[in-house]
Amino acid sequence: MTFNKVKLGVYAMNAEELVSYSHNVVTQMTGNPNFPSPDPDLAYIAAVADVLQIACMEALNGGKLQTVRKQIAFEELKKAMRLLGTYIELISKGDAGKILSAGVQIHKKKAKVGLLPSPSGVQAKVSNYSGTIELRWKRVDKNKGYTIYMCSGDPLKPEAIWTPIAMTTKSKCSITDLEPGTFYWFKVATLSVAGTSGFSNPARGLAA
Repeated sequence: MTFNKVKLGVYAMNAEELVSYSHNVVTQMTGNPNFPSPDPDLAYIAAVADVLQIACMEALNGGKLQTVRKQIAFEELKKAMRLLGTYIELISKGDAGKILSAGVQIHKKKAKVGLLPSPSGVQAKVSNYSGTIELRWKRVDKNKGYTIYMCSGDPLKPEAIWTPIAMTTKSKCSITDLEPGTFYWFKVATLSVAGTSGFSNPARGLAA
């Protein structure tokens, strides 16, 4: 059985919205067999909500004192609703139907992010600078960067070694300190929160 967590969202509400929300939760939980002994007591929640509602009206044309009273009542109701949310989650044992019957929401589970695809369109171009090759490829959305690998020999041979030589957050990179007039092979892998992708197709470039 999946254990669901309660989502109250009280921090995203203004005072007036919290009053309405709290009254609705009290209505939904009153006589609800899933929650026989609400803690805090529903009468207390309703009373604090009423105090905040009055404070909101007084603060409309009031001064600093009325605004302070409104803020104090606002914080008190948020605290009470957080405690009630803990009670709902505990008593419901994470059951979605029971949680929703209390008039509150459920935290949506984030989908697991898989590995991103490897970069495509990798090109190794001659640079204007000696001993340098300019690499370019198509950007991969939601990447955390790229790792560049290089092979100085024939990449098709069994003994070929691909060595990681650079990391970048851009979809380009200048590879320097190469032997001028020498061919090199490159592959690029995408980094993400899930790990490192496979290699891109290899690209061959001539160092200027």
